[in-house]
Amino acid sequence: MKRVFVSFCMVLVLVFGGFLYTEALTETQIDSILNLLTSFGADGVTLSNVESALRGGTNSSSFQYTFTQNLSFGDRNEEVRNLQRALNSLVCCQIAAQGAGSPGQESTFYGSKTRDSVIRFQNTYRGDILTPAGLVTGNGFFGPRTRAKLNELLAQPGATGTESQATLAITGLSQSSGTRGETFTILGRGFTDLNDVHFGNGFFPDVVSTDGTSISFLVPTTLSPECAFTVPLPESCTTTLEIAESTTYPIRVSNENGTSNTFNFTIIETPGVPGTPRIDAIAPKSGPVGTTITITGSGFSQTDNTVLSTFFNYEDVSSDGTTITVTVTVPENIRELFDTPTGSRVIGFPNIFSVSNQNGISNPIIFNLVTD
Repeated sequence: MKRVFVSFCMVLVLVFGGFLYTEALTETQIDSILNLLTSFGADGVTLSNVESALRGGTNSSSFQYTFTQNLSFGDRNEEVRNLQRALNSLVCCQIAAQGAGSPGQESTFYGSKTRDSVIRFQNTYRGDILTPAGLVTGNGFFGPRTRAKLNELLAQPGATGTESQATLAITGLSQSSGTRGETFTILGRGFTDLNDVHFGNGFFPDVVSTDGTSISFLVPTTLSPECAFTVPLPESCTTTLEIAESTTYPIRVSNENGTSNTFNFTIIETPGVPGTPRIDAIAPKSGPVGTTITITGSGFSQTDNTVLSTFFNYEDVSSDGTTITVTVTVPENIRELFDTPTGSRVIGFPNIFSVSNQNGISNPIIFNLVTD
């Protein structure tokens, strides 16, 4: 298939090569050719290069230049024009598709479009530019590290940045530690619309990335391993894992582009508001309706606690301040969900518990309902 595709591209060059310089192709003709290439599985680089040739332009990846100056917003000189040309040669970082700043219409002014393109370049090559400097996102300043990376790419014939974007990798975290329930950002490249995030032994499927370079992630209070998402659920699978404070967990991302490298994230102690309820553990972690469970934590009142659960709320529950005991209950109208023939078993139906009192509401914790 690859040999056929390459031969087809050569035919395009031979057929249209001389024609381009005598008569321009129509948009319909160009679109038809690009659609045909797409149907053959052409990648973005090939499509970009062919489109440039069909429109009578030069191959953008042939641009070569060595930058020696720092550049920033507001600068106006010929070096800026060359910077715009270089950025337009990279699939990741084209300044504009048409109009000012687009290929062939570069200028000497370092404006907002140029700055935004430099930021995209810095974020794309975050591991080489930002991470060594302790930065997590680009700032638009075309300084030594950014300049060195761009010079490196321009020295490689045909470099367009596509491979770097498609390669799945974590290049950093917005923070290396945090509390349970806190949100941080996973930074990298090659993220797709839906990604699987692995946090220690925990598995979080279909986490969204809106830009391909970042994922917003909520530090969990409990973990579910990948086996918990298997149907049917394996008997040996522990569906809920505790997450501990003062513990470091490796993070990696997987999607259709493969599996990333790992970065470590440390759970630190939740400072909280004095007296705010907090759940640390539940025992047992699973059982049938009627199981007596003990919730362990802090910030519980001696009286007037409300234990909230998926199926039932328990009012005016007393406590010694660190433990609460209740019996797992579900309404009669849904008990039939858990009434199964003898010998069969429903595993891991999540029942989420939390504790509320005058001081606030706690974090949630999961108890897995099973049949007798």
